[in-house]
Amino acid sequence: MATAKTLNRGRALLLALPLGLTACTGVVTLSGEAPYSDMIGQCYILQQDMKIRENGCWSLGGLILSPDESYCFKGNVSDVEQGAQIRLFDIRQQQWGSAGFCPQVVVKVKGNETSGREVFIPLCFSNDHISWLEDPLWQRGDAIRLKKEYVLPCGN
Repeated sequence: MATAKTLNRGRALLLALPLGLTACTGVVTLSGEAPYSDMIGQCYILQQDMKIRENGCWSLGGLILSPDESYCFKGNVSDVEQGAQIRLFDIRQQQWGSAGFCPQVVVKVKGNETSGREVFIPLCFSNDHISWLEDPLWQRGDAIRLKKEYVLPCGN
């Protein structure tokens, strides 16, 4: 029979587990903070053909939308034509090893179904050859400006 002391240890472990998992992944949601809250729901037009691919590098999981080739991308999930619309759905900050933090943006691609899986655009200076960030030295609180070679705001 379990003692009260054993039960309390078990409860403490169950309460600490979600906190530990968050600390291990280093992911913080920024969508409710300025200047990021103003970006949620914004529409952009793709400026080149792209692919939604399996993610082989980012620990967030999900899929990656990119026109580029990289060892980070695995199988092709879907083709997305130039002119397609994307909407920013969520903005997060992720710890990237000892290199610091990277912003991560979850997007919805109009006309593409991904079976509930999240689609990210690559925004990390550690992979600057595929990053959509205009300023590779992003820090929390800085605006996220996307390269015009990848997207332009809808209505431009």
